[in-house]
Amino acid sequence: MYEDIIFAKALKLQYTDDINEATEIARSYCVTPSLFYLRDIRINVDGTITSGGKTSKITEHGFEKLLKVLGIPARYARTIPRDLLFTTMLRLQQDMQGEEIAILTRDNGDIAAIIKAPYDELAYLDVLSGFAEKENVNYFALSEERLVISLSFPEVSISGVDTYGSNVTNNDILYPSIFVYNSILKDVGLSVVGGIFGTSKQHSFIMPYIGKARAPYQITSHEQRLLRFLENTWCIDSSFTNILTQKFNSVLNNYKLLDSEFIKFWQGTSRVVGSFNADAIFKIEEEDRKNLASFVKDRNAHNKRAKVLHEDLEPSLSTSSYAYDVINGVAAFAKTLSNISDSLLLEKLSGSMIQSLVLN
Repeated sequence: MYEDIIFAKALKLQYTDDINEATEIARSYCVTPSLFYLRDIRINVDGTITSGGKTSKITEHGFEKLLKVLGIPARYARTIPRDLLFTTMLRLQQDMQGEEIAILTRDNGDIAAIIKAPYDELAYLDVLSGFAEKENVNYFALSEERLVISLSFPEVSISGVDTYGSNVTNNDILYPSIFVYNSILKDVGLSVVGGIFGTSKQHSFIMPYIGKARAPYQITSHEQRLLRFLENTWCIDSSFTNILTQKFNSVLNNYKLLDSEFIKFWQGTSRVVGSFNADAIFKIEEEDRKNLASFVKDRNAHNKRAKVLHEDLEPSLSTSSYAYDVINGVAAFAKTLSNISDSLLLEKLSGSMIQSLVLN
C-alpha cells in the first residue's frame, strides 16, 4: 500500500473529559489554508508536494484527500503500483488544472491536507470555547481529522439494561446525548447528531433518528455562525426519545439477533475493521460465519422468487447472539481505533442497529 511514498507523521487521536486539557490539545491541531490552482502544484513521485517554490511532505490522510479532489478512490489507489498511481494522478491533474484548491499547512511546514476550495472551517479552539461552561460532558475526542464533543442529559435515562447471560450489559445506564463534530480538514462540517451514551463502559451509540443539525454556513462570520449553531445543539427529538425509553428494555432485554440481522450487522462492521476483527467482535468462527451468510443468501434468493410466485416465504431464524452484547462489542471496539473516522462509523453502526430494533 503506497509503496515508497514518504508521508508526514500523523497526529494521534486523544481523549479527555477536561475542557482545559482539550483546549491545550487543540493548540497542536492548527492549519493555515493557502489557495492555489491544481496547475500550480507539483506532485512528486515520492509523495511530496511542491507549491510556491517549497517542497513539503503530506500526511497519508491528506494525500487521500488530494486523491479525492482528483476523483481517484483511495481504496483503489492503495492496491495499484506506484507508477500507475502517479501517472493517473498527473493525467487527471492536467485535465483539472483550473480546479481551485486549498493547501492546509501545519505550523511545522508539513501539509495536513489538500482539498477543494473554498475553505471556511472553524478552528477547534473556537468551537471548544462555545462549550467551556457546559456541564455533563462525556468526552472530548481530538484528532487532526476531527473534533468530537459528547454531552449527555442525565435528567432522563433511557434504560437500565440487564441482559440475561451477558457480562457486558449488566446495569448499563444510557442517557440521551449529543455528538458535536468539526473538522479543520473539511472531513465534516460543523454539525451535531443525537445518540445515547452508556455509562458502564463509556460507549457511544450515534443515532441520527434522534436528531441532527448543521451549522449555518451561509453566515460568513465565524463568531455569528458558532453562536447560531450553539443555539441549536439540543437537537434531540423528544418523541423518538420517548419511544426509545418505552421500548428499550422490552425490545433489547434477552433479544437474540436473527440470522439476517446478524449477517447484515457483521457486513457493515467488516467493511470498517476487516473480516478477522469482525469475527472476533461477533464471537464467531470464520467457517461458521461463511456458512451462515451462505444460508441467509440462499434463503433471500428463495424468498425473492417466492414473492413473484405468491408462495410462502421462509422466515429468518434466531441466532445465539444477544443483540445488545454484539452492539456493545462493536461500540467497544470503536474506542480502540486510532482512526476517528472509523471509530465514528462503528458507533453509528451500533446506534443504527439499536434504532432498527426499537422501531421495528
